Amino acid sequence: MQSFSNSETIEYSFDVYPNVGAGNFGYWDKDEQGKPCYHLNTKDKLDTDVWHLVGNDHITATAHAKGFVQIYAWDRGPQVLNYYDPENDMKGGGYYWIFSDKTRLCTYLEENPTNTNYEIIWGCGYIRKIIKNSCLCVEETLSTPDGKDSVLIHELKIQNITKETQNLLVIPIWEPNWFPINPGLIMTPPYNKFWNMLRKRKGKKIQNSAECLIENDTIIVQLTKKMERLSKSSWSVMPVDTFFISSLNNQSPKYLFTNKNLFEKFIHSVYKENIFSQKRKTSDKYCNLLSFVEEQSLKAEEEISMKYIVGYGSIEKIKEYKSKYTASKVITKDKKYISIHIPEMEMPIDRELRWHSYYLQAGCVYSEYFNRYFVDQGSAYGFIHGASGAPRDWAFFIAPLIYLRPDLAREMLFFLCQLQDEKTGKLPYALVGNGKATGAGVHSWSSDLDLFFLWAVSEYLGATFDTAILQEEVPFRDRSSSQGATFLAHIEKAFYHLTHKVSTGKHGLIRSGTGDWNDVFLAFSPFPPITMLRGESVFNSAMAVMVLPEIARWIEPHNPTLSKTINSFAQTQQQILKSLWNEKWFPRGYIGIGDRKLGDENLFLDVQPFAILTNLLDNKGKKGLIKTIKEKCVDTQPFGATCLVPPMKGKFLEPGSDTNGGVWYAINAWLLWAWSECNPQEAWDFLLKNTLFAHAEVYPNIWYGIWSGPDAYNSAEHPRAGETFCLNFTPMTQFPIMNMNCHAGILFAVLKIFGLCPQSGSLFINPKVPFDKFSLQTSLISYTYEPKKIELRYSPVCNGNMSLCIKLNQTICSSLAQIKVYLNGIAFSQFNINKENILSLTTNIEKAKPLSLLITI
Repeated sequence: MQSFSNSETIEYSFDVYPNVGAGNFGYWDKDEQGKPCYHLNTKDKLDTDVWHLVGNDHITATAHAKGFVQIYAWDRGPQVLNYYDPENDMKGGGYYWIFSDKTRLCTYLEENPTNTNYEIIWGCGYIRKIIKNSCLCVEETLSTPDGKDSVLIHELKIQNITKETQNLLVIPIWEPNWFPINPGLIMTPPYNKFWNMLRKRKGKKIQNSAECLIENDTIIVQLTKKMERLSKSSWSVMPVDTFFISSLNNQSPKYLFTNKNLFEKFIHSVYKENIFSQKRKTSDKYCNLLSFVEEQSLKAEEEISMKYIVGYGSIEKIKEYKSKYTASKVITKDKKYISIHIPEMEMPIDRELRWHSYYLQAGCVYSEYFNRYFVDQGSAYGFIHGASGAPRDWAFFIAPLIYLRPDLAREMLFFLCQLQDEKTGKLPYALVGNGKATGAGVHSWSSDLDLFFLWAVSEYLGATFDTAILQEEVPFRDRSSSQGATFLAHIEKAFYHLTHKVSTGKHGLIRSGTGDWNDVFLAFSPFPPITMLRGESVFNSAMAVMVLPEIARWIEPHNPTLSKTINSFAQTQQQILKSLWNEKWFPRGYIGIGDRKLGDENLFLDVQPFAILTNLLDNKGKKGLIKTIKEKCVDTQPFGATCLVPPMKGKFLEPGSDTNGGVWYAINAWLLWAWSECNPQEAWDFLLKNTLFAHAEVYPNIWYGIWSGPDAYNSAEHPRAGETFCLNFTPMTQFPIMNMNCHAGILFAVLKIFGLCPQSGSLFINPKVPFDKFSLQTSLISYTYEPKKIELRYSPVCNGNMSLCIKLNQTICSSLAQIKVYLNGIAFSQFNINKENILSLTTNIEKAKPLSLLITI
């Protein structure tokens, strides 16, 4: 294996395995940037709409197999700028028409003759469409630049493949159709029709009042001029300022069109064709099109390129973007990903990790109200319900982002602080509209959110040693406060809310409220109102035992009294939990009636990993619990693990689906971490069983679960095995991808089983994988294990001190007398090795100055 240099981390390539995990919808490949991409099979027309996420930290777009693209903005609440609504003659846009005196081509699939060759490639941050007939070959690429610019780069290459000159009209098509995803509570059919009717009415009102501005080579739809919109939050989504397209070509467009009627007349006058089959004619003044007409002459076998930017923002921002991307000849793609290299492995796990790394970052959105960027959960929750949430999910995403994008992880911690209520410390379950906090009724007293926030904080501090964050000022949700509180005060407020507002119940466990991680916890109780008031959660208490001692360690220098109180609370929870072991597994909690427990006869998987991670059991108990889980939850499933055995019956429960026996990425990630502590080989096998490629191999005819997916699938016992849920309030089947739990889950699990575990003020590297040679690469830390050496590289995000604890491998342990340690290339002797063969050291770190470590014999 190659070695790290002093200047940079070695980058490994990955094997593609084109047909492994590709399902029946295409194949995997590696693009010109060395990143994974997916070639969609377009030979057979797809009966269902399938799509891919194209996004950066700010803008979100869905690229669909039919050829259209929808642009989403989250700045002032979730909204679609060019909503696809074919019933009302709106196809969204994101495609080109090319007319010549010999032929015509369209990058919208259905507009071409059946003999046209059509290829779609979905990559990390782009979609590429290649269309070819006997006269022209067209390559269209729509991509997002790295960073926070709310634009898409829309590029086109056209090659004349005839022996004669062709005169062309090149026409990019974007169709403004504003659609607010205002909050909708029950979105399962038929109730979704009501909410979407209201959304369309609001959208039409805004669209009717929109004004079109034309500035040089830019067409702008101004959606709003109101400047008072940010003074307070609102239940309703507020439109962004503009939606625009700008030409970056050397010559100015021949014509500009903002109305389909006028454009149709023009095309008909030139080619005697109608390209918009409008069922409902609109006024000639109605702005429902952003389009240029460019004239080009192409000689025999000549190729030309054209470029536009499309996006949204203020008028000032549009000018900035146009200047920036006119000057930019190449849009570079930042290489930020988590990857592994194992010489003896023949599986596409590294391909998948790089893909997950892209998707998790592309799930980032921006809230103008809070002025923060954050990775949202997405899928049906965001794109159908119109809700951003929940803090537990954001905390879960932060865990891998600490290593992938520490800057974004830090930003999201500030965002969580800003969501806290100043008086109580309560975190809202979700955000809707423009910065409006809500519990969505049924989730108004979620009891686990403080714990997830504190866990994310402890993971961040333990991996980055960025203790300066504790003194940063961050405001509370009520922005009327004259000053912000310190980050440390937000930590204290979270613990206060946990112990005084959520509080503990009759048996001393933390209450369950309307739900903990399990949102439908109350549905498992025969007396939901009583459980809501008096129920107690083993999940919450077990998580507290894991999280709170770590938080206490970090705040002890600043508030020793509170640190002691936190530790005491955790110890009490631990003692109570130990008494609940029933010799098979841990129950789920108390339902609030006497000593009646939930889960003595049903194995709730979500609770069990914490029993291992917090040492509630001895080694024999841990192995026995893993054996039971393996037999009941894992071996019965071709993919993942069922979360409840046996499933329960109830009014809002569907056996084998959702939390009543479904397969969840988040739960399985926790389980993988715990399992690796007991049996690394079995844990590794289970990791592979949770990958996207595993789901695609088992269920090749289900399109989601190949390149993205939901947060949960139905188990093997469900009639729709391998699909996702559609019950109660949420029709996950209607938007079954782009849930960031799908992408964060595997990344998190890999980081943990490869040994990255902040603990007791140190960053522990204690790999639990069944390999002698392997490498892990992240933006924050990378390391390689070989029999006779361990190499590490760390990229500090702050100045200060760091403490490292590294588990030595067997070969080095057998020759400890010959061990040599080099820090930044210089022999280093200030280290200790304990009886468990863990080498520990402390050293200074400087921001942006990489640290290298070599341990060898």
